[in-house]
Amino acid sequence: METFSIAIDGTAASGKSTVAKLLAHKLNCSYLDTGKLYRALALDLLSRGHEDPQAWSKLDLAAHLAKVQIRLDTPPAGECRIILHNVDVGHRLNDLKVERATPYAARLPEVRDFLLDVQRNLAKESSVVMAGRDIGTVVLPDATLKVFIEAELQERARRRLIQHEEHYTKEELEEAAEALRKRDEADANRQLAPMSAAKDAVRLDSTNCSAEQLVEDIVRVLNTRLASA
Repeated sequence: METFSIAIDGTAASGKSTVAKLLAHKLNCSYLDTGKLYRALALDLLSRGHEDPQAWSKLDLAAHLAKVQIRLDTPPAGECRIILHNVDVGHRLNDLKVERATPYAARLPEVRDFLLDVQRNLAKESSVVMAGRDIGTVVLPDATLKVFIEAELQERARRRLIQHEEHYTKEELEEAAEALRKRDEADANRQLAPMSAAKDAVRLDSTNCSAEQLVEDIVRVLNTRLASA
């Protein structure tokens, strides 16, 4: 199979990362969750004493980013590891403090520009499945295949909750749904690289569909695209 790039975008907790990882495994290629790059930069800012994410826009980000050493350890097949200052920081990226600070990093133009080449260079080097919110529209506008995954809000809230706990209350479900609704609104309305489906993206709804089923659907479309190329 020739080299290809697959852009998988979607709303928070829609299952895009799970689908992307399974798809990369099936296609025997690299996989990158681009959100982890933004988490890594949020981690770096926090680690350097910049504890208030809301104040990051006032920093001399050009000077800060000039000191940042970040790269991808890319296996022939499997998930890319994020190497920050020569250290694999994967185990630190799910820290709640980092997770909450990441949206502030992601909305900074300097940060997005800084990470753009990191992401694009990966696609130049090998076949890759890349998951995020602006892959098909900004990062890889010429991707072999673009997919946009969405799901009903209540189902996404349920998935978000069971990531942390098996049981939850109705109130917790409502709170999770409201948090996701606000995240959707912020992602869709931000000035820089807002979340949206590319015009030529294949749109999939994961509400009542397993990740494995979605992967099979995507593979069928990909094979058709490659056969007609």
